Amino acid sequence: MKSRVPKNLGFVYDLENNKNMNKDQSRLSLMLEQAEEDTWQASKRKEEDKQVRRKEVSQKLRAVFVKDKKNESREQEKKRMEQASARAVLSTLLKEYRKPMDSAFEKKHEELIKKAFPNQN
Repeated sequence: MKSRVPKNLGFVYDLENNKNMNKDQSRLSLMLEQAEEDTWQASKRKEEDKQVRRKEVSQKLRAVFVKDKKNESREQEKKRMEQASARAVLSTLLKEYRKPMDSAFEKKHEELIKKAFPNQN
């Protein structure tokens, strides 16, 4: 059986239903906007975190690079000092070698060479 609803009551019911739908739609649109805002803020925070991490990593790498450069320059300085001392020793030895030998030492030197190599003059 059909119940009869007066026209004015049906109109009021439709208005109430429409108000409730509008409230639901506005609530849903607010929730959607809030979700979009949260998503945007999360992506922004994520990007900021990435940039902070990149800065930290680059600072660490820079520190390691500078430390390596310092160690490298120290090693190069050590090598230069060793080479300079070796050059000084060699130049001293060459100067000593070029000095004329005294006759007694020279004779002994020649005798040792003759004993070691008897076939050569």
